[in-house]
Amino acid sequence: MKTYTFYSETNDFTDLLSDKTIKSAIRTKVSWKNYLLLGFSNNISESTIGYLVIKYGDMMTNKIEKDYTPKPNIDYVPIKR
Repeated sequence: MKTYTFYSETNDFTDLLSDKTIKSAIRTKVSWKNYLLLGFSNNISESTIGYLVIKYGDMMTNKIEKDYTPKPNIDYVPIKR
């Protein structure tokens, strides 16, 4: 199964889920706050995947883990010169 994760600040994925080309190919749909995970079967056509990436590529994300980068003045005190 091929999975793709999408992010939207408004949590509105109606345009993606109502698209006729993609709607018929979706096998799994999982959503949580501002994210949507779509699963497709392994034998999905490359043209459908290409259409998905071209039209909704700006919503695609791989980063679903919390950002653990240190924050100045919270995790450390920057040296002022």
